[in-house]
Amino acid sequence: MGLIGFIFWTLVLFITLVVLCYKAVELRTATITIGVVLVVFTIFGDPGNVLLAIDWVMFALLVSFNIPEIRRNYVSSQILKFYKAVLPSISQTEKEAIDAGSIWWDGELFSGNPNWDVLRNNPKPKLSTEEQAFLDGPVEEVCQMTDNWVVNHKDYDLSAEVWDFLKTKGFFSMIIPKKYGGLEFSPLAVATVMSKITTRSGVLNS
Repeated sequence: MGLIGFIFWTLVLFITLVVLCYKAVELRTATITIGVVLVVFTIFGDPGNVLLAIDWVMFALLVSFNIPEIRRNYVSSQILKFYKAVLPSISQTEKEAIDAGSIWWDGELFSGNPNWDVLRNNPKPKLSTEEQAFLDGPVEEVCQMTDNWVVNHKDYDLSAEVWDFLKTKGFFSMIIPKKYGGLEFSPLAVATVMSKITTRSGVLNS
């Protein structure tokens, strides 16, 4: 094979690899595609014996990567072992922080093979009776008390009456536990309240 032929087939293989990577083609499909290119190269490219042997050996390695057991035991495990060796160990405080939480759905999502039934079967969050009463009562009332045009173009602030109402009804203590004098609302309740008052006035929400 001459120099021009070598350059031509090198470009063909390079472009094939670039396209496969750019399109994020799955490993099995990519292996088949490269195999077809290699067969065509073997038949029409007139390669030397050494180059042909190297190409087919590399292709054989690529084929082996399609077998999960081989990939995990001889490739992924070695890479993981290397990273464990070079990464710094976590402190006791960091370990306690990690172990203190729950991975819940995040663990399924990043496992690579999530069980979607875990998410589907998770009950839809609901407001408690107390939270719903707060939404239907004080939240609705403060929205009626607030005139967004007056706040933005005349007073440039909420009225003293609205400020007093917010303080009295505990709008500033929704996330504070009840033992400290707060309302101890759930994140859903807080988000629902903030969403509701935002529709009335951005200043009221801030």
